[in-house]
Amino acid sequence: MERYPKASVLRGGHKTVTPTAIGKDRLAEKWICTESHADALKISEETWCSGFMWSTCFRKDIIEGMRFDNSITWCEDHIFTYQCILKAEEIAFVPHVVYVYYLDDTYPAGFGKNLSFKPISYNMAIRSAEEQRKVKLLLAGGNKKMQQMVQLQYEATIRFAIYQSFFTLNLLSVISLAEVYPFITTKNVIRLWLGYQKTRIIHTYKVVFNKY
Repeated sequence: MERYPKASVLRGGHKTVTPTAIGKDRLAEKWICTESHADALKISEETWCSGFMWSTCFRKDIIEGMRFDNSITWCEDHIFTYQCILKAEEIAFVPHVVYVYYLDDTYPAGFGKNLSFKPISYNMAIRSAEEQRKVKLLLAGGNKKMQQMVQLQYEATIRFAIYQSFFTLNLLSVISLAEVYPFITTKNVIRLWLGYQKTRIIHTYKVVFNKY
């Protein structure tokens, strides 16, 4: 903060640790301070900082009047962080790991006990995706490359939401849900569905025979 006194948002690096592995350090390669919202978005995504709050420091004045949307319960921190970056005149990045994220879970996505592995409401995932795209496009401004990146991330999150819908909907309902998105075909949905069923069978086998 002393190095960049005008920076309202300061972002550090992180790494993920599991019972079996230590992930790569995710951080900026050098000290960076930028006034460009598009650059701040680019660096955040390239370093996997994304919109995580736990590796971010905010000046008090930038978050005055800012509140989480309590109706969104998945990736709500990403929305909040990027809204703060949108307000900031300068955003700084620190080339140090400041947070270690521990995942005490070896279960497949959607089947575990850890919050990061529990099933997510597909409706919530879709709503979060829409709100994230909205604020990220504002950050991207007229930068075409960043606009394209935001769209690709949005599409990936919608595909994730479709996968999450398998936990509560039948295949026909999922196909109907996906029809409104031109980047998802029925063939894609069926392929995802078969992959989910395979994972479900393997997970059930491991739980029954205590293979985890």
